[in-house]
Amino acid sequence: MRAILDRNLMTEENSMYFSRNIFAVVIISGALSSIYSEARSQNLIQNGGFESPTVTGPLGYNYRTTNQIDNWEVISPPGNPGIPQFNVSYSAVGEGLQAIQLDSPGEGISQNIPTIPGFAYRLDFLLSAYSGPAATLEVQIDGGGNLLSATSSSYVAQSLSFLAVAYSTKIDFLNSGQLFSYPHLDSVSVVAVPESGTLPMLTAGLFAIACFAKRRAGSGSGEA
Repeated sequence: MRAILDRNLMTEENSMYFSRNIFAVVIISGALSSIYSEARSQNLIQNGGFESPTVTGPLGYNYRTTNQIDNWEVISPPGNPGIPQFNVSYSAVGEGLQAIQLDSPGEGISQNIPTIPGFAYRLDFLLSAYSGPAATLEVQIDGGGNLLSATSSSYVAQSLSFLAVAYSTKIDFLNSGQLFSYPHLDSVSVVAVPESGTLPMLTAGLFAIACFAKRRAGSGSGEA
C-alpha cells in the first residue's frame, strides 16, 4: 500500500514538473518572439540620416573630418579638407534635412554596429550622384566590397543583405569612382532579419527538452 501511495505521489510530482516545464516553454517562446520583433524594427546604425551636427555653413555645407559627424568615422586622404555634410541649400537630400557627399576617391565614412554571429541583417540606404559623371560607391561590410552606381541626382533606395560573423560588424561607405564624381548618401539603416523558421525551431527544441525531462523523471520513478 505504501509503495502504491509513493508511486502516485511521484506521478503527481512528475505531472507538476512537466506542467512547469511547459509553462517555462511558453514564457521563453513569448520572450523570444518579443526580442525578434524588436530586432526587426531597431535600426542599429546611429545618426543614419546625418542630421547631427547641424550644418551651419553659408553655402549649405560644412567639411567634416575624423569624428566630426556624430557616431561616424570620416575617412579622408591626407591633404583633403574632409567630406561635405550638407542641407538643401547646397543640394537635394534623400530624407530629413541633411545628407553627405563623398568628394574624392578613397573618401568615406565608417561605423561599427552590434550584431549577433549567425544572424541575418539588411543594410538599406539612399544613393544619388551630384551633377557630372556617374558616381561609384563601394560598400564594405567587414571588408567585403560591393560596388554600386548612381547616375542622377534622384535618390534611389539600395539594399544589401549579410550574415554577421562577430558581435561587431564594420560598415564602410567609400567613393570608388573618379575625380569629380560625388556619391550622395542618406538614410542609412541596418536591421536584423531573423529567418522565418528560427522561432518555431527554438520553441520545438524547448518543448523537446521538457518532454525529455518528463520521460527521465518517469523512468526514475519506475525504477524506485
